Amino acid sequence: MALSAERLRKLGVDQSPETVEALLYRAIALTVGPHAPPEPRHELTLAEATVLERGGVSLTGLSAADASPLLATAIEYAALLTTAHSVDEVATILGVNSSRVRQRLTARTLYGLRDGTVWRLPRFQFDGGRLVPGAERVLPAIPPGAHPVAVARWFTSPDQDLVVGPDETAVSPRDWLASGRDPAEVARLAAEL
Repeated sequence: MALSAERLRKLGVDQSPETVEALLYRAIALTVGPHAPPEPRHELTLAEATVLERGGVSLTGLSAADASPLLATAIEYAALLTTAHSVDEVATILGVNSSRVRQRLTARTLYGLRDGTVWRLPRFQFDGGRLVPGAERVLPAIPPGAHPVAVARWFTSPDQDLVVGPDETAVSPRDWLASGRDPAEVARLAAEL
C-alpha cells in the first residue's frame, strides 16, 4: 500500500510521502543497520554458553526475519519524527519565540530529537494546545542516553507505580501529569529509564 499525502493527513502527519519514506528508511538504517544481529555464541565464554544451554536457552542467532523487533522500533522512531512538532510550531503552542524553545531543549525542559540540523519535538509531551502540566519537571530527569522510542512508550503506557482511584488503576506518566498530580513521582520514575 503506497503512502499518499491524503492518507498521511488523516493520520495527522503533515510531511510529504517522500519525507516520511526517507525518514523511515533512515530510521531503519540507524536501528537495524546493514549488519546481522550478533551471534550469541560469539558474545559468551564457553562456560557461559554451556550453563545457558543446560538451562534450556537457545543460542541460535536471530535471522533477519526474527529481527523484526528492531524493525518495529525503527518504524516507531520514524513515526515519532514524522508526527513531531517543529521548533516554530512549539513556539506558537507555548506563546514564546523559537529561540526560547531551543533554550528549553538545551535545558531539557522540552523533549526533542535531533534530525540532522533541526529539532523535532514529539507530540506525547503535549496535551492539545499546551505542554502536559509538570512535564518541565519530569523531562530533565530522563537519562540523556534513553532511546526515544523507550521514552515515548514509557511516557504513554500505564505504569504500575502510578495508580489512581479506589481500584488502583495504573495510569501512564502522561495521564498522571495531565490530571494535575505531583510530577515528583513521575520524575523519580523517569530517572530509572
